Amino acid sequence: MIAIADAYFSGLQKNDGKGVNGTGTYPFTNDCDRIENGSHTTNVPRPPNEPKDAINGFALDCLSQFKLGFYFVVQSIHDRRYPLVDAERGAVWAHAVFDQGTVNSGILSDGRPYSFRGFNRPSSILATEVFLIDNGKIRRVEMVGPSAFYHLRSPWGGLSGH
Repeated sequence: MIAIADAYFSGLQKNDGKGVNGTGTYPFTNDCDRIENGSHTTNVPRPPNEPKDAINGFALDCLSQFKLGFYFVVQSIHDRRYPLVDAERGAVWAHAVFDQGTVNSGILSDGRPYSFRGFNRPSSILATEVFLIDNGKIRRVEMVGPSAFYHLRSPWGGLSGH
């Protein structure tokens, strides 16, 4: 289960749409949903007046976001730790530090250019995430993460070699 959660971080860190370690796959169920700091960051209904060809990453599910390479703004995920695994409930609790903001514009895996507003300065997120894993795939991700200065080192260090 830790390997599945770690594959999420690896896929997010190198979010080029090519899958975890270039395998073409990501560890998500078809109905995976993610909530960050209390807000949905997946499966958000599109506004009725939004053009159909608009890039709205938050309207996508987890798998579609990763296949699109939507999170290219995350440059590094380090000091990964997995202090709790509940095999009976299929839950993994993780800590990690996300470094972002050194890149805010890029090319999505479908060839379209995209720029993130608000990602114009280096910063980090001290993330605590819980993964609900069902039959070897992530069904739900819940994250709480305050912003921090860039490349913060976790006071707990990492256990996964990252």
